[in-house]
Amino acid sequence: MSEDVVRRVPGSFALRYEGDGHALYTSGVPCVIAHVNRYLLSLRLPVPGTVCRPAA
Repeated sequence: MSEDVVRRVPGSFALRYEGDGHALYTSGVPCVIAHVNRYLLSLRLPVPGTVCRPAA
């Protein structure tokens, strides 16, 4: 998602992923799943600048 798009939506946040792929939630990326689930359950956003990386 473009940083420009994120700035246009008040209160939005882009979770950065340093790896390849799309549909990271359904692909089973643990870091992404944890942040999305936390948001859906409690509306808590990750700290700005949070980066998810591929599992080692």
